[in-house]
This record gives sequence, structure tokens and C-alpha cells, in this order.
Amino acid sequence: MRRPLETQLEHQDRLADRKDCPVWLVLMILFSCGQNNYGELCLGHCNSTSKLEHVPFFSAKGIRDIAGGNEVLAVVMNDGAIFTCGLNKSGQCGNGTFEERVIIATPVRALSGITINMVAAANG
Repeated sequence: MRRPLETQLEHQDRLADRKDCPVWLVLMILFSCGQNNYGELCLGHCNSTSKLEHVPFFSAKGIRDIAGGNEVLAVVMNDGAIFTCGLNKSGQCGNGTFEERVIIATPVRALSGITINMVAAANG
């Protein structure tokens, strides 16, 4: 999903209007917007937003890859660690629990020590 149309923050309203890409990586800073029923925007809450919001958790870390699925977000860091947030009723965040909502980026500990290069997410 790393394909922002603009790299200037003053264009955030136009970027937020796009329906096909709810997560934006702009100047290596992660922003997200849209439906957030299960915390899938990694903002620390479950409120939906129509404006791009900065995701502060990832600011000091280098992001290698991002994938958004249906109500889940996965982020691979430059060091190969992977973090997820969002719907987790069936364990889809990979954090070892079935807690329904994961609202902050949580490491996938089962993959610690393994360098992840890419991530994919899907609906279902």
C-alpha cells in the first residue's frame, strides 16, 4: 500500500477522499483514516475518521511494508519485526489471543527472531 499520490501534508483532504487506500505513508510517517470499528487504523481508539490522522507508534521506527485487509492492518518494520492491529476475534492479528479488538500496534511475537520482508492482507 505504499503509494501515496502526494507527499505534502496540505493535500491530506484530497488523499483522505480516496476509498481504495485507507493508510498512507508520507515522508516515512504513517497516517490512516476511514472505518475503525476494531482499531484497524492503529490509532489507539475505535473511532472512525474522515481526516488523515498521524499514527504516532511508528514515527521513530523505519517502516518497510504495510498491508491492510478487512478490518486489520499489518506493518513490517525495517528490522523485520511485524506489528498488527484491528479485528482479532479469530486470532487474525497473530498476537496469541482472541481479544476482539487490538487498537494499538502489537508485535506478532511468534515471528520474533524471523526477519519479515513483506506482508499481505486480505478480506476473509
